[in-house]
Amino acid sequence: MSAEEFLKNHILLKYNCDLAQVDELANSNIELGESLFDMFNTDIKSKGLGYSLGKSFEVPMVEQKIDELCQSVGLKKKIEGLRVMLSHDIDYIYPTKRMVLKRLVGYRKFSQIGGDYLDSISNILEISNDFCGDDGNPVVFIPNPVRSDSLKQRLREYFIDPSYDIRSELFGKVIKILKESNSTIGSHGSLNSIVENKFQKEKSDLETIVNCNIVINRQHWLNVPDVNDLDVLADAGIQIDSSLGWNDRVAFRGGMLGPYFPTKSRRIQEIPLVAMDGTLFDELSLSHSQALKLLKKKFRPLISMGGVVSVDWHDRAASPSYRWERTYQEFLTWLKCEGAVSFDLNDFRDRYL
Repeated sequence: MSAEEFLKNHILLKYNCDLAQVDELANSNIELGESLFDMFNTDIKSKGLGYSLGKSFEVPMVEQKIDELCQSVGLKKKIEGLRVMLSHDIDYIYPTKRMVLKRLVGYRKFSQIGGDYLDSISNILEISNDFCGDDGNPVVFIPNPVRSDSLKQRLREYFIDPSYDIRSELFGKVIKILKESNSTIGSHGSLNSIVENKFQKEKSDLETIVNCNIVINRQHWLNVPDVNDLDVLADAGIQIDSSLGWNDRVAFRGGMLGPYFPTKSRRIQEIPLVAMDGTLFDELSLSHSQALKLLKKKFRPLISMGGVVSVDWHDRAASPSYRWERTYQEFLTWLKCEGAVSFDLNDFRDRYL
């Protein structure tokens, strides 16, 4: 993708305008377009597994500059205000020894073994639906990992990828919860799925089990080695991705708000992930009050800017070993008071796809 294509694509997608207006705007701002494209490309890269290379955008700087350019010539956005995609990665449906060991070694925090996460999943979805009301519904990302042929990669997958069976009786109970909560089901591509061409099978088998067509995805551990790899998802019928965020910080990867085209093909749109429970409480080791303060600081400027972003609270967030649901509920209450509304997949597809 060239700098000119990057700028034009973003303006056409998000603003009410015609191609002639966009051509004139881009051609008269070539240096700005090149600067913004360079900023995006530099910040979108990771050092692997969704971890940043260092300093990242504390505000969506690239988006702000494009907004200023468009507003200077009187262009209006297709959608005003902030829409938030409330998402939930179902990495575990019960605490495994592997999961407990990972958390103990990685964060020096202990998780209880025994029981399942069904009540936690129900509680988190109830909080999400209170925010959504009639305006939308939560998106739940379900994994179905296909193991690598490489022994080395299988060892990585053993410790990183989810490990439950979507054909199990317990997962059948999860599906019942998701249907009762009117959740949209998305795929949660495994660690190596897009680089080892396993994604198509993972998605196809998942669609058979959950009996629905899947058009939205998030890669597990936010693992997207190269942003152009996302075209693999489009080949499998994915229209929307939400993998481009950070595991180690609450920031704006690439300096963008959604939606935007992350690849030259324009076959897939990105709704960036801005905040995640594990980032706040495990990676950054914040208290409830510290996490809530940080979330408000990051999201307050977005209310007036508008756009679509995602937050992610996991399956286990309301379980006794975590107790992250209070922050989530208070954050959503604040967002609603500030005027943010829920992402709605059908409305999004009507406007952007």
